Amino acid sequence: MKVDHGLVSAELDSCSSIYIGQPADNARHFVEWLSRLEGNTLGGVKFAVFGCGNRDWQSTFQRIPRLCDTYLSEHGAERLIPRGEADAGGPDFFESFDTWEASLWHILGRVSIAFPAMLFTNMCD
Repeated sequence: MKVDHGLVSAELDSCSSIYIGQPADNARHFVEWLSRLEGNTLGGVKFAVFGCGNRDWQSTFQRIPRLCDTYLSEHGAERLIPRGEADAGGPDFFESFDTWEASLWHILGRVSIAFPAMLFTNMCD
């Protein structure tokens, strides 16, 4: 996707594991791309972020999902729903995602397909 030529109608699903708070190789380029954006580059883009992690790694828990959520928002993208989090070390890991996903589908049912693009990131740390 080249933002300097405008966004086309698309959905981007990104699922990646994270090691010690760093994106895996398959997500590194996406995070680097987000970090280099300037201004309102993503104006008109709608997005949702869900992060999986383990609170045992407190210093890096949800680092990349939070970072992506921040970058997307700072560069003009509109958050469809609040960022979701799941703790693999907690009792509600699957329920956290199920609740977030139900909210996302509810919102998507009301969203017009005229939006230029939607970024859906599911980052796992």
